[in-house]
Amino acid sequence: MVTPELHSTGGTERATAALVRALAREHQVCLYSHLWTGETGVRVCHHPVPVLPGPGLTRQLSFFAASSYAVWRGEQRHGAYDCVYSPGANCIQVNVSTAHFCQARQRDLLRTGRYRPAPVTFEDRLRGWHRWLYANWYARLENRFYASRKLEKVICPAEVVRRDLMECYHTSPERLVVALSGVDTAAFNLERRRELRESARKEIGLAAGEFCFLFVGTDWVRKCLLTVLDALASVPGALLYAVGPYDPSAYRRYAERAGVAGRVRFPPRRADIVSYYAAADAVVAPSCYEPFGMVPLEAVACGVPAIITRGMGVAEVLDDESAIVLDDPADSAALARAMRLLMDDPELRQRLALHGELRARMSPWDGINQATLDAIRETASRRKAAAVRYRSA
Repeated sequence: MVTPELHSTGGTERATAALVRALAREHQVCLYSHLWTGETGVRVCHHPVPVLPGPGLTRQLSFFAASSYAVWRGEQRHGAYDCVYSPGANCIQVNVSTAHFCQARQRDLLRTGRYRPAPVTFEDRLRGWHRWLYANWYARLENRFYASRKLEKVICPAEVVRRDLMECYHTSPERLVVALSGVDTAAFNLERRRELRESARKEIGLAAGEFCFLFVGTDWVRKCLLTVLDALASVPGALLYAVGPYDPSAYRRYAERAGVAGRVRFPPRRADIVSYYAAADAVVAPSCYEPFGMVPLEAVACGVPAIITRGMGVAEVLDDESAIVLDDPADSAALARAMRLLMDDPELRQRLALHGELRARMSPWDGINQATLDAIRETASRRKAAAVRYRSA
């Protein structure tokens, strides 16, 4: 298993941690990562991978090089691994991967210049340049990664990801397996939300009767926080809690210009994100590019109604009966109408919560887990058989 970070504060990281737990029940797992918090609850053989300090592109490219070398060293010492798995392009030896993202799509989005605040300071411009460089260079690396002869199977969490890989990187369709992402209903459920709701709202300063929209994301540009802030201006009385790893300075300034700064909060990211779901009255996720989108699915599993967009991967799971599905992520007026509708119609909230929870229960995390495990086991069996034939020749 090769992944830069393994913890529980991001959707991809939570998914990978669940896979590690499943694999470690029956197999010996060697984990190559730079950061591991030990939250998987199982024993693994951890190989720390160093990275160069600096911005994200430096760290990611240095991790790719260092992990490729570390895996090679491991195989030289102990023999070839039965299968090398990675959630994305993280080393050259990968045999099975889960494609949680397509950097070529990110690069195309950044070219448009939309969905992000206008740069004001030099630091704003520096961040923008870095985002462009990261997407551009990593798209080139992904292009080579998905064409690698060593790579046998790629698990796609939605059909939209499969299309992206074929269109952007010309990946062979025989390598691609679509297995819709699901949600861990043992961790995200209505009972848990009810149990935490009162204390969770008190902890983040929500008074009784205040209506809270929750926005969660590690990338506020493609998840369209600007659209949400524009929409909030037309939703009087609503509060917005925007959670993520960003420095919110540019978004604070934008909120001030939009006249909603007094109704926007930027609480810190936390591992027990279910606490935020418990506090929220609705989740807003109008992403312009989202290969899947764990947040809306986790939210509806907790009985929290969600607003999503039709181009998101999660829209292949949640339909118009289980979420409000918008067509245009840039249409702040349509988003505002949807937000007001949720605020003013408790029956709608209850109906969406009921249908959403049912859809989430019909999409358990075991589905994509099992597809990934099957791909790993099949690949390992083929590699073992090929090794036996080679030694016998």
